[in-house]
Amino acid sequence: MTEFIKTPHLPQSKVTSVIMDISDCNLTKCVESMGISIISSTVIAELSHQTSRHSDMQIYHAGGKNFFQVKNTNIIIPKAHIEKTNDIEAPYPKDILLNAARVGDKLFCNIKYTAKQILNHAEENNIKIINVKQGYTKCSVCIVNENAIITADSEIYKKAKENNFDALLIKQGYIDINGYNYGFIGGCAGKTDKDKLAFTGDISKHPDYHAIKSFINSQKIDIVILSGDALYDIGGILPVSEIKNKEKAGKR
Repeated sequence: MTEFIKTPHLPQSKVTSVIMDISDCNLTKCVESMGISIISSTVIAELSHQTSRHSDMQIYHAGGKNFFQVKNTNIIIPKAHIEKTNDIEAPYPKDILLNAARVGDKLFCNIKYTAKQILNHAEENNIKIINVKQGYTKCSVCIVNENAIITADSEIYKKAKENNFDALLIKQGYIDINGYNYGFIGGCAGKTDKDKLAFTGDISKHPDYHAIKSFINSQKIDIVILSGDALYDIGGILPVSEIKNKEKAGKR
């Protein structure tokens, strides 16, 4: 049996479904070979071609079966409760309505441009809002666990440390995305189990690989490499559901 992941981005057992861009057939096959079903993001014509399929622009997981979704997409999640927000469009900052990073009981976001539904939900559920200048907040944050993140954004790193997070600051760049100088670390990662963090490409090719590996392993989490290619920003891998009882599932 499966259930929705209670705390966004932080599964407690094996992930059974994710939301992601399916443009890369090999990457899609790799994820599916792990027994994970993929809910495809859609194409938003109002965004740039390079980001039009990015799930971190289109949908925000509020926890459990609750999601916020922009009006100009239609991602279908069976049995979920989906509340629509406004449309998004290029250019920045009209495209960052849902690009907020929920990490445990904290929310990193640019308050000025984040959807009111997200901010209201945070306030109603005692989730501390941490305001940052970076509008592509979720793109910029690789969530390792409820108290640990990796980012190339110096302000997010500083705010994380001020709020007692374990945080690793890495070099900017070295993540591919067509049409831009570089992509973001959060856009090429996502958890596939409580103790597994997957990357779209070969993280060992990143110049900060040894620091990244040491940091992730220090949190008792293993790295999963989904492709031998360079890291590529696909808008993140958003875990949606997981096996309800890991111990019982292992006995079958």
